[in-house]
Amino acid sequence: MKKLNLLIILFFLLNIFLMAQPSISLYPAQRYKMPYQYGIMSERQKWNTLSIRSIDAPFILLGEQRTKYVFTDPNFNLLDETIYNYVGENVNNRIPIGMVSNSQLLFGFVSPTGSIVISPLYYDIYPFVEGRAEVLRGGRVGIINEEGKKITPVKYERIGDFFNGVAVAEFLGKFLLLSETGEELTPAVYNYIGRFEDNLAPVKKNNLWGFIDRMGIEVIPVEYTFVSSFELKRAIVGINNKFGLITNEGVLLTSIEYDEIGTFVGDWTLVKKDGKKLSLSRDGKEYLDLKNK
Repeated sequence: MKKLNLLIILFFLLNIFLMAQPSISLYPAQRYKMPYQYGIMSERQKWNTLSIRSIDAPFILLGEQRTKYVFTDPNFNLLDETIYNYVGENVNNRIPIGMVSNSQLLFGFVSPTGSIVISPLYYDIYPFVEGRAEVLRGGRVGIINEEGKKITPVKYERIGDFFNGVAVAEFLGKFLLLSETGEELTPAVYNYIGRFEDNLAPVKKNNLWGFIDRMGIEVIPVEYTFVSSFELKRAIVGINNKFGLITNEGVLLTSIEYDEIGTFVGDWTLVKKDGKKLSLSRDGKEYLDLKNK
């Protein structure tokens, strides 16, 4: 009987304590099995259960219809009253968060204390690489820095990876070259921009080919019906099934007159002109055969 009376008194005192708590405070309830370390109850009746993944992670509020999230200090006091619809894992002191706006879940980042770092404005945010991340909104992509400032507008269909300071982007079905600072180094006029070799990339425009450098300058004019990739600063270019040899500085070493130009072996290759097989050096010098060079 004494035990029962003691339990009743403790229950009565606990109720008095709970009624005295501020409306936004949270208090420990019972310990759950992993993945949650602690379980706590919210005094607000619209919430059912609050769980925490680790002592420095955001708390998870299980609401009436979907999971909700808030940020608290280690004493379970709310840092603010912002409620999120999604919270991800802490990576480099940036925590991805999501909030529903007009039935669309928008993503941003907060600090471990819940302070907004990047406002939730985007349909998706891709991982940061060298201080930059692609963001998606309305079917378009752009680039932001770690502070959330836009490096490029969110207007491109896609943006490739940056390599040696530049990336290829697509805008309205055409391709252009972007710098790391978001500058458009070329207009969006190309049907294709290839990989850089010898600091030049092949480009295609109106079914003709040329080469641009990393500044977006057309070092080799877009006027050829065929171009090969560069190898040791030499490439083959062609117009209407006739071919010649060009340097990575845009200097033609031969006329566009050969029917075929083979692959170089060392400093020499075999070519065909007017039905004759000849030898051609990397300097564009022509010989009847290798014995006469």
